[in-house]
Amino acid sequence: MLRRHVSYAMRSALFAGLLLACLHAADAMPQPHWSSVLAVAEDQADIPSEILPDKQWQRMAAGEGVRLTHSAQVVAARSGQAYWAGFTLSGVDDHALIYWLSLQSPTLDSAQLWWRKAGGSWTAQAQLQELEPLRLGSGQLFAVWPIRLSDHEQLQILVRQQGVNRVQFPLVLQTPQVFMTQQRELFLLMGLILAVPWVVVLYVLTLLPSFYNPSLPIFIAMAVCETVGAVWVSGLMCALWPWLDRLQAAWIGSVSYGLLMLLSVHHARTFLRTAQHDPRMDRWLRWGAGCWWMALPLLAGGFSQWMRTALLYLGALQSVGMLMLACRSYRRHPRPYIAMYVCVWVVYLLSMAVYWLFRWFEWPLITTLGAQFVQGAVVATLLGWSACMQVLQLRQTLQQRLQVHLDRSRLYAAAQHDLWQPLQSMQLYAKSLMGASAHQQQNLLKGLQLASLFVDDFMHSLRHLAEDKTKVLQPYQFQAHPLPVLLGEVLQEFEPLAHMRGVQLRRRISAQMVWVHTVTLQRMVRNLLSNALRYGASGGKVLIGTRKQGDVLWLWIIDKGPGMTSTQLQACFQAFAENTEQEHMSQSLGLGLFSVKQLALQMDTPIRLHSQEGQGLAVGVGLRLTSPRNA
Repeated sequence: MLRRHVSYAMRSALFAGLLLACLHAADAMPQPHWSSVLAVAEDQADIPSEILPDKQWQRMAAGEGVRLTHSAQVVAARSGQAYWAGFTLSGVDDHALIYWLSLQSPTLDSAQLWWRKAGGSWTAQAQLQELEPLRLGSGQLFAVWPIRLSDHEQLQILVRQQGVNRVQFPLVLQTPQVFMTQQRELFLLMGLILAVPWVVVLYVLTLLPSFYNPSLPIFIAMAVCETVGAVWVSGLMCALWPWLDRLQAAWIGSVSYGLLMLLSVHHARTFLRTAQHDPRMDRWLRWGAGCWWMALPLLAGGFSQWMRTALLYLGALQSVGMLMLACRSYRRHPRPYIAMYVCVWVVYLLSMAVYWLFRWFEWPLITTLGAQFVQGAVVATLLGWSACMQVLQLRQTLQQRLQVHLDRSRLYAAAQHDLWQPLQSMQLYAKSLMGASAHQQQNLLKGLQLASLFVDDFMHSLRHLAEDKTKVLQPYQFQAHPLPVLLGEVLQEFEPLAHMRGVQLRRRISAQMVWVHTVTLQRMVRNLLSNALRYGASGGKVLIGTRKQGDVLWLWIIDKGPGMTSTQLQACFQAFAENTEQEHMSQSLGLGLFSVKQLALQMDTPIRLHSQEGQGLAVGVGLRLTSPRNA
């Protein structure tokens, strides 16, 4: 299990590395020359919008703002205020070329671009997706503007961005061919990463019809919210649905993360079953869920500008609390699926740590966005597998309990059917003894003894069903006995029953010394004779005889009853096997041959069985003629 977890973590790290490599590949490409970038905070007090770009350029020319030396440089730690970046772009090719300038920050609320030639007027440039008819999948992961740059021409560029994240200007200038190659690689990579948790989700959906668990629907809802948040931070939402502007996409993504935090509280209650195992913690979880139900609509409806910040701090606190709860549950109930649940919140906290380190250090923006995207896939996968493991374990436990219930029901049914006849016979024999003559009393006592032996053999067969199969059995004490003497008492016991059923009980027993355990052999013979007399044809014959083969003397009990089909022969030694015709099925549930098989295994005695439907049944027991020490 640990090996699989480590393997998946390594694959996720590889995916993250590939994602970062693809997004940083643009920085290594040859770029047209541009001068260093200046960035200033927007000051639009009493400035008309049509002259706002010119005013910001004049401020930069006057030395205001921050000079950027690399695309990951932080202009402001966090601000909802708009910021402008200005630079001059110079062509170095002999021909006029089209370049695509991208601001690779998918979570921005808005971004605009203006350009002009030296001394000219500013022109607002539409984004690439706005220049084509909107259709599903026609958007871009981030803001992209086409720019035509002629030979040795200079363009002055202004880029305006606004959002609640910290301010950076990850600007990349590429040819359309290079840009599209990068986009295809990113789409493919993100699709592969998102496919992993959704394979788990599909597997969970297959479990729902066969075994419903309250945590499964909550997990599916969490996977949907996690996916929505992931497609927002990666820019996939605006790429797939270009009708959404980035501010709307940010609201949808933030609400999905808020719902994810809310659902995670309910999921913890059902998954960890805190109402049963930890009532005190369950009260805290219910209180936390109630707070989320009140806070989330308030943030989404009235304070959306603060929602992402609130989710950041509240989510970090909740992740710490959930990790403590998961560890507490694992200490109390160390289960593999709870250990995987602990890993879920460890991954969350690692993602939070990456975000805070990103805010403290000048890491590229894609560091936190890529980590958050991969974290969503890893968390959804771990959460799904933990839910599947829990459901499979619960289903296995339920199946075991159901099997125990079925076994008990069968034991009760077997006792009801198989004990009814001998107990009734004992009652009739006891009543008959009160007014019987001395000669009749002797026969009645034999019948009473035979009925009690039936009960004893049946209870012994039930013991075979209940005993621990892994227990080491004590070896039997074998002794040498003459077979006719050994079986004489048993045959005498069955004569009254055979006479009652009109069956002729014949014997052809060789006068041989056999090496057996006396009581076990007599039980086996009683079971076989009982079956033969019960299922043999009324008025027919039952033969008990022997045949020698080498050092083995085979004892055969043969009846002329209905016999068995090939299907019945395959299952005849199983407990509760119904191997008889319909008219006899109500008399027994098939413990006779099962008990014979168990006794033969304990005595290390071979058994043979021959039957043909309509021709009767022959069961043989192999007996040793000499001691194994002398063989």
